[in-house]
Amino acid sequence: MNLLDNFLKAIGKKYEELNQSEKEVYGRWEEQLTRANEPITIEDLKDFLVKEMEIELNQLLTSKVELSSIDDIFLKSQIRIIRIILAFLNSPQKGKEVLETMLMRKIEQTKKQK
Repeated sequence: MNLLDNFLKAIGKKYEELNQSEKEVYGRWEEQLTRANEPITIEDLKDFLVKEMEIELNQLLTSKVELSSIDDIFLKSQIRIIRIILAFLNSPQKGKEVLETMLMRKIEQTKKQK
């Protein structure tokens, strides 16, 4: 019996009795417990940063109260930092795409010259 099973037992529920929202939380907890010993990948980091940026943008765009200038600057700075980090993490892929495009153009030019 794993920790989550023990938790359900402690609160007197079975997995089948959970509503959809509770099952989703259970699934995230189960994944977290399973992946805890695995190293974080670059893709994991990218996914995390994208989600964090969405949260920050949502907060910035949907705030019901007017943000102070400090809070506004702070949120915008966080978004900018996340974008910079994502650009850095994606730079090898972007570099590869640019090089592939350049090489394909060179190949086409060479074919036309023959």
